Amino acid sequence: MSVDWQRVVCGKELIHVMDAHVAHTKTADEVSDLIIKLLGPLSTEDFGLADFVAAKDKLALYQILPVLFPEAARKAAAAKLAARDKTIEDIATWACLPLQLARLVMTEEWPAIEKGICTI
Repeated sequence: MSVDWQRVVCGKELIHVMDAHVAHTKTADEVSDLIIKLLGPLSTEDFGLADFVAAKDKLALYQILPVLFPEAARKAAAAKLAARDKTIEDIATWACLPLQLARLVMTEEWPAIEKGICTI
C-alpha cells in the first residue's frame, strides 16, 4: 500500500476507536460478512449488522479527511490551484493523499460534506 493510502487507512482505523460497541465485529462470521460488504456494493436494500458496520467504515474515511487535510491547508491549496501555480496532482502529493481523495476535498461541495460529517 502506498504511503498516501497508509495514512488514510491508519487514520480511518483511529476513527473506529470512537465507534459504538455495536459497530465492532466480534466473531469470525461477522468479520467475513463485513469483508463481503466492503468488497461488494453497499445496497440500500440490505439491512443488518454487516451493512451497518460497512456503512460506518465508509463514513470513517470521510471523517478522517479533515484531519489529514485541514481547512487551512485546503485554502492554501485552493489558492495555488486558482493561480495555476500547482495542479491537483501536485496538491495530492503535497497533502500525501490519494489523488481521488484530494480531488474530493478540493471540490466546492467539500465544505458542506465536512460540515455534515462533523455533526454525525
